[in-house]
Formats: sequence, structure tokens, C-alpha cells
Amino acid sequence: MSAAAASRRRRIAPAGRAATAGFARKLLRMRRLRESMLGGQFFSDPAWDILLDLYVRTSSGGTVSASGLGLSSMVPSTTALRWISAMVDAGLLVRDPDPNDGRRALIGFGPGAEESLEILLTRAMAELGAGTMGKG
Repeated sequence: MSAAAASRRRRIAPAGRAATAGFARKLLRMRRLRESMLGGQFFSDPAWDILLDLYVRTSSGGTVSASGLGLSSMVPSTTALRWISAMVDAGLLVRDPDPNDGRRALIGFGPGAEESLEILLTRAMAELGAGTMGKG
């Protein structure tokens, strides 16, 4: 991360995990509404859906499997798994074996990715005045 980017990150105080997770839930609901009203074939963004869903699900301390994240992206499972692998390769996500089920992989955020997403959501909330829009 550049010095300028690190400086910008320090100036933004995160809104708090509950608020940003609620906002992420709203974004996911809006994406589903947009798809239902205008057609999903025009608005596919599986990487964003995966990141938002992981953020929401881990906000309550839960673990998330690769297959579970794949369902949230609204694309075929093979496509979702390719996106997850690409984000693992890029360092946004990490994949660990499930200690309770050797067939499953658990997905988490890579170093700094969760914090970056929280700052992004905080900024988006501020831009949109989302703090006054009610609870997620």
C-alpha cells in the first residue's frame, strides 16, 4: 500500500462493524432487487457479491465455506469457485481446510482486505447518507 493510501485509510474512522455489515446487507438486497426488476443477465458481479456476503456472514463471527459463498454470487458454482480462486491468488481471500470436514474449504479475508472493505463501506455510507436510512 502506498504512503498516500495508508494516510487516507487512517483519516477515515470506520462506522463500526454492525453498521457496515447492515449496509452491506442492503447493497446485496438492492442487487437482487435490480436483478429481479431489470434482469440479472446484465448485472453480474460475482466478486463483489462474494466479498459483501463474506463480510456480512463473518460480521457475526461465523465461518463461511467456499460452496456457501458460491451460492451467494448467483452464478454457476464453477464460475463462483473460479472467482474465489482468483481472489485467493490476489490475496483478497484466504482458503483454509475445514477442520471438521476435510471435503470443505473455509474462506476468510486476506491480510488487509477486510479492513479495506470496511473503509470502503464506511465511505459509501457517508456519501449516500446511509446512516440515516434505517437499520440493515
